[in-house]
Formats: sequence, structure tokens, C-alpha cells
Amino acid sequence: MAVQLPPSPYSFAAGTAASVGLVLLYCVSRGIYNAFFHPLRHFPGPKLWSTTFLFRHVAAMRGQLDWSIKAFHDKYGDVVRFSPDELSFSSEQAWKDIYGHRDVPLVKDPGWYSIVKGPGGAQSIFNAGPQSHPRMRKQLSHAFSEKALRDQEDYVKTYVELLIHKLRDVASAGAPADMVKWYNFTTFDMIGDLALGKTFGCLKDSQYHTWVSNIFNSIKIGPFIRTMAAYTDVQSLMRLLAPASVKEARRKHELYVEVHAKERMDKGIMEERKDFISYILKHREDKNSLTDNEIAANCGFLILAGSETTATALSGLTYHLLKVPDCLHKVTEEVRSAFSSEEEINFLNANARLPYTMACISEGLRMYPPGPSLLPRRTPSGGASIIDGCQVPGWTLVGVHALTTTRKPANFHKPNTFIPERWLPSSTADPSSPFYHDRRGASQPFSTGPRNCLGKSLAYNEMRVILAKLLWNFDLELCSESKDWDNQLTYTLWEKRPLMCRLHDVRKGE
Repeated sequence: MAVQLPPSPYSFAAGTAASVGLVLLYCVSRGIYNAFFHPLRHFPGPKLWSTTFLFRHVAAMRGQLDWSIKAFHDKYGDVVRFSPDELSFSSEQAWKDIYGHRDVPLVKDPGWYSIVKGPGGAQSIFNAGPQSHPRMRKQLSHAFSEKALRDQEDYVKTYVELLIHKLRDVASAGAPADMVKWYNFTTFDMIGDLALGKTFGCLKDSQYHTWVSNIFNSIKIGPFIRTMAAYTDVQSLMRLLAPASVKEARRKHELYVEVHAKERMDKGIMEERKDFISYILKHREDKNSLTDNEIAANCGFLILAGSETTATALSGLTYHLLKVPDCLHKVTEEVRSAFSSEEEINFLNANARLPYTMACISEGLRMYPPGPSLLPRRTPSGGASIIDGCQVPGWTLVGVHALTTTRKPANFHKPNTFIPERWLPSSTADPSSPFYHDRRGASQPFSTGPRNCLGKSLAYNEMRVILAKLLWNFDLELCSESKDWDNQLTYTLWEKRPLMCRLHDVRKGE
């Protein structure tokens, strides 16, 4: 009788080695194809990064991708290939070609944006596809009309007055103020009241609401989501690799928005509260109205888009003003000479009387764009698209890299220097001005085209009024520990550090 021998202890090892060898062979061959035979092979960029997505994803998860892309542009030029199928552009024309109105529009990358879901899997205007986006934008636009903007001024006024009151207490105590914190308190309280009918109480309590703190943590999951989109076969692994605190922050964020948005919707239209939801609910009988889950999903997006970005812009602007005393002096003098009393500082007057202040805001947005990354789009799959004169193959991921484009010498004279004068009408009209040839359209902090930011007018009004009231009441001084404040990592948005300033109350005793 034949004896059944046990399996060789070497057979499993041999099989495993063979499998590993096949995987390595595939990876090497794929990398060679991507680098030397891929349709994008002719575009400049770091050759190693073109072989695999690994390098761009590791850089993103470490918060260094945007600085890497900027360095690549500095080395390789206007367009850079920074992964097997991604191109970054850095010109004014690219904004129009990628995000502008086109016969065949470039779509948001579905593999990335579709992963982020609201209640019941609902999409928001942030990730709505080309079929749903026009419907959502039309419904949400009611909350951002000129009439709505006038109604929203009372919300802004309430929280800005509370901000000034709190800062006066800080100044009296002689303690430095973290302006990142105070700007975030203000914008989150405002947008929470507008979007959910519920303030977070950050200003009142002089501390972050737990949910607001969770938002900052949840932002960091963005690079993990992008990696999951690229490697659909390892999404479960990426979910495991994402830090537990970050995943929990995302879960709490989604739950909080769902509960409180539906709680606000249950109250219906409230004539005494002209918030976002009141305007949206007035059109519930429209044929293409939003569902409850879509309203909740959009509330979640509007809270982030309408708070974090505005606070970021104000933080960056404050830092750069304090680094350039001449500009700080000019804008302070303009504010204090434009009004006879603080009560005159409102949306209408701030817009009409503060041209240099507006130039400072525009320059702050250029130097420190709240969204430093590129907004990814896919070229149509049916054929090549022309972007900034380049023929780009179909279904390529493309975008304008904001951090690079706004700091590019070809776009702006002295691009790394904070000079608000470049935005004044005199600079655009006078051919002898060193800024006459600046390509101002290269700075698009609110994007452009059919998907540009709905809240642009509200954001500008908030920034003008907040900055004007701050400068009306206080002289500011940058603390030494914040002298290199803008040296930050990015996770789609900036990872802001405390911006420590000393405030001197110039209205004390009045």
C-alpha cells in the first residue's frame, strides 16, 4: 500500500515566493509602462512619481503633496505630471479650460467625490454629478440671493459684535490672542446658525464646540479617501490604516449634521429666521426640489465651506498684514477714516468705502489661498481635450494647482511678496505700473465656471466687516512665536497653527 507522505514544508514557501515574484513582476512592468509607454509619458514631471500612485498618496497623507507639486512646477514648468494619470496646471488659461463653461464639460472625478456621502447616501452640491448639480445649485441659490444676503447681515452683525467684545476682554487681560481660534469661533457660530438654526456657542464659551474640533480632525481623512478611490481593490485596507480618531471624527460629523438638519427642517419655514433652510424650504413644491437627505448633506458641506475657508482666509490675511507694517498702517488708516462710528461698518458701507481693504483681502487670498490644492476634474473619455494649449488624452485627471499658480512669477510680479496695490484699479489701468501685466485671473480662490462658490458674496462681506471692525477697535502686533506661521502642512486644506497676536484696544475708555 502506498504511503501518503506529508506535504513538503518547502512547498508553501515556494508557492508564496512565486506569488510575490509575480506581484513584483507586475508592479515593475506596470511602472515601466506608466513611465515610458503611457499616453501621458510626454508630459514633464518626476519620472519616479509617474510609475505609481504610491508616491503622491504617501505625500498627501503626510501633508506634503502641495509643496511637492509646487516644487515640481518650479522645476518642470507650466504643466506637471505627478502620478500615472494626473496633470497639474498653473496658468490663468487653465482655469478657464478646466473649470469654465464648455460644450463638453470636464466632470469631477467620480472615483474621489462619490465616496463622500451624506445621510442615506445623499450627495451634496460638492460631489453631485453633472445631472444633479444644476438642480441642486438652482435650489441652493435661493439661500445666496441678494435678498438673502441682506437678511443674513443680522447674523453676521451679532457674531462680529460678540467677537469684538471677547477680544476686548483678552486685550484687557494683557494676554496674546490666537486669531485662528477666534476667527474659527466666529465663522463656525455664524454658519451653524445659518445652516442648522443652531449656534455652536464657540464665542460665548470661548472654546471649540466638540463637533467643531471633530471637523478639523475629519479633514485629515481626505488623503485616505483619495487613496481609496485610486485603489478600489484595497479600500478596506485603507479604512483600517486611517487613524481611528480621524474615522471617528468623520462619523460624528455626519451624525451631528443629520440630526440637527432634520431637527431644523421639522420647524419648517420660519419668517423670523431667514436662514439657509428657510429659503430652501420655500421652494419645496418645485418639481426639482431637494429631498430631506439632500438638504442635510448640503448643510454639512455648507458648514465646512462657509466657516473653515473664511476663517482660513482671515488668518492668512492677518498674518501677512502684520508681517508688512506699511500695509497694516494703510489699511488701518483707511478703516478709521472711512467711518465716523463703528455702527456705520456694515455690508454696504464696507464695500463702498474700503477699496484698499478689499485689495488686501484679494492679496491675502492670493498669498494664502484657503484651498491650496488642485480641484480634480476628468477630461471627457471620448477623446483629447485642449488645456492651456496642451492636448490631453481622454479620462485624464487634471486641475489647476492654486498654491503654485498664485505664486508663479509668470502670473504675478514679485509673487512671493504681499503687495495689495497690485489689485487697485490704478495698477490695472496704468501701463507703467509694475503690476499692469499681472494675470489676476490666475488667482481664483472661489474657483470659476458653473461650479464656482455660491457663497462668494457672503464670504467677501463677512471678511470686509470682520477685518474693518477688528482694525477699528484694535492695534495688532504679531508675537514672535508666530513669525513663520505660514510654514504649514496641507490636507486639502491648511493645517493651521495658532496665530498669536497682541491686541491693543484703541477705543478703551470711549
